[in-house]
Amino acid sequence: MRVVTPESVRYTRAMKFSQLKALVAVARDGSFSEAALELSQSQSSVSEAIASLEGELGVRLLERGRFGARPTSLGERVLERAREVLSSIEAIEQDVALERGQVSGVVRIVTFRSVASQILAPLMVTLKQRFPLVQLQLEESGITRVQVTERLEEGSADVVFVTEANPALLGWVILHDPFCALFPDDGRPLPEVVTFESLREYPLVLSHDGDCGPRFEPHFREHGLALERAMRVREDETLIQMVAQGVGVGVLPRLAVEHATHIRKVPIFPSLERQISLQVRHGALRLPSVRAFLHLLAEQFPKSGIPRWNELELQHST
Repeated sequence: MRVVTPESVRYTRAMKFSQLKALVAVARDGSFSEAALELSQSQSSVSEAIASLEGELGVRLLERGRFGARPTSLGERVLERAREVLSSIEAIEQDVALERGQVSGVVRIVTFRSVASQILAPLMVTLKQRFPLVQLQLEESGITRVQVTERLEEGSADVVFVTEANPALLGWVILHDPFCALFPDDGRPLPEVVTFESLREYPLVLSHDGDCGPRFEPHFREHGLALERAMRVREDETLIQMVAQGVGVGVLPRLAVEHATHIRKVPIFPSLERQISLQVRHGALRLPSVRAFLHLLAEQFPKSGIPRWNELELQHST
């Protein structure tokens, strides 16, 4: 066990904000080079910050090797404290700005393409008008429930949009997004709705994974669709273009195809839908930037149950 001396206490007090940010970034990315890109610094600066921190504390916080960089057992405990410190500093800065009549800060969001393009893009226009000092930092990524929990717990995300919510986390369902059948816009008459049985008549083009993959395919199989003969693609845009060219009929959530042209969208009966939910990091609600974002989202989706932050005097800077 390391003996705590006045000299070691003095060194601990010398820890810098930049060192903690470097430690958290390297541990999250598993790479000094990736962390340097994230922090807009040189790799040597990040390496120096970590080496200096380890030297001041007299311990090793990261293991380096062919696998990249990962925390030691002590490093994991230090990381937890470092994230708490960084979060507290961020909250202090935002509270001070709020006292001056400004809502500022960054909201870190993990989302997927259709939410980013159809929900967040227009919301960002409103955000710029009403809270010009708040920035949204978007990461498009389809992540699992376990990964959602990890991202929120480690503090690398404040808000995550998912189609499979974790009930143990704070969150709200913002949208019920129905699936629809996609046909080429070639002038042929189409019914107002299509059934699963009628889809058997067409060659199918389906997404390889995601919401249109394994999670919903049991519904298709129940109605006798020969999915083993379906054409598989990975990207929604590829699927849309295949349908537009008459290769087959596609199935996608409506939000994913709101922007699409040269195709026709027909509801499916019985209805099949996905739930789009919002999940929030524990402690993130104390950040005015997050509260401002949620306030606007509540206005956009009043039935979601997201609280309106009327108790907070949300002001934008002059």
